[in-house]
Amino acid sequence: FPFADSEYVLVNFADASGRSRPGEVAEGRPGYGAWAVRGRILYMIHGLWTTAELDALSISVLEFVISYWAAVILIDIAPHVSHMLEFSDNTGTEWSMRRETPSTVGMQTVAQRRSNFLQSRGLFSRVARVTSSDNKWADWLSRQGLDRVLSEASMLGLRVERLHVPSALRDLSW
Repeated sequence: FPFADSEYVLVNFADASGRSRPGEVAEGRPGYGAWAVRGRILYMIHGLWTTAELDALSISVLEFVISYWAAVILIDIAPHVSHMLEFSDNTGTEWSMRRETPSTVGMQTVAQRRSNFLQSRGLFSRVARVTSSDNKWADWLSRQGLDRVLSEASMLGLRVERLHVPSALRDLSW
């Protein structure tokens, strides 16, 4: 796990799953997942989207939201971090995190909140696109595949800590 022991760098992966399209069979219910390893501990965030979130937000916005939540929540496990390397398998999220000038209102809102957070904490961030197949833990978490992640983490000798999205952060009033 790159930089798992670095005091100043945090690497995290995030993913969202949405409603399946007509004719598509989805694995698990629509949700979100994110993770980072610090030392020998796997920190993870996962849960289900509300019906209101699914009705109001596109999959690209949902992907951006969990990436934003991951940054805010995971930074508390590493108080000395000054740099984050964030991975997403969604090109819209990647672009919005790099440019912070998305065209949709939802993406603009998340970009503004994310920018404010990074500035308030003095954090530098670099985002990179990762293929969906290389983002499997976040994907599994977003599709309620917790048992698969726990199994692999156990085989790697990682202790697992589950982190939760605070209700104040989850309030996405637009």
